[in-house]
Amino acid sequence: MIHVFIGHGESDKLASVNPMIRMYDHVFVSGDVSIERLTRNKLVTEYDVINGKCVKIGVPYISCNTAGESLTTANVQGVLYAPTWEGADINQAYSSLLIATDLIENMLSRGLTVYFQPHPSTGIRTPAYKEKIDSILSQFARKDCFVYIDNSSDNIFSANERFGKFGPCYYNTIVTDISSMVMLGFVHQKNTFVYVSDYHLELLEKELLITSRSDIVFSSTKEFLRIETDYFTRPPALDVSPLVSVENYFDNLDYSDFISTFKSVLEDDIYSNGCFS
Repeated sequence: MIHVFIGHGESDKLASVNPMIRMYDHVFVSGDVSIERLTRNKLVTEYDVINGKCVKIGVPYISCNTAGESLTTANVQGVLYAPTWEGADINQAYSSLLIATDLIENMLSRGLTVYFQPHPSTGIRTPAYKEKIDSILSQFARKDCFVYIDNSSDNIFSANERFGKFGPCYYNTIVTDISSMVMLGFVHQKNTFVYVSDYHLELLEKELLITSRSDIVFSSTKEFLRIETDYFTRPPALDVSPLVSVENYFDNLDYSDFISTFKSVLEDDIYSNGCFS
């Protein structure tokens, strides 16, 4: 029996370096940045990498026919604000939601349309975060601040739904936190601004391998207010190929196809390395 670790998203969150990864025979990863993170944290060795423990599968929830291409309408003035949830503990408290009112107000004052998509798990540990969402919905329920809240139970999204109800062509910039939304911004060629608290800022260059490549990193409302408006609408320029494989083995598959494709990925990427006789 082969045990394979599959994470729920490509991000710099602490969950991406769970020590339990060592227990698995193989780890499905998005690309080279994932392998670098696992190696730095001594969860895999060079021997493991050479012998096929890490299997690159790209980012399955990104459509392969749009990865690496800009989906933004020309001259669009929209911003997706997608804060993450409060996290399981202080070490994973990445959310900017408690300063969200100031961020949204500032973006609206620049003439930008704001699309608000908080993490579906927000408030499950700290009720104040859910209360903050309710407050934002009440305060900004007007035509220039579209609000999208996911209330589904299965959390299954299409490529466009995962980027918000209105689709990625409606905005040129993502404002988010340390989360898988950063990589989604990169792959879909969006300007990506990431909130990093003072608590996590010292980890930026050493451990936050994806976040450190963002267009702008800010740690306070004051820093956010200093961002020039042109930065929200300029064409993004990040090349994602060194970070993530844009191949997508799992795009547009139904459940029955997924099982056979899963097996073929193992055979192609693992057995071909001579790991099994």
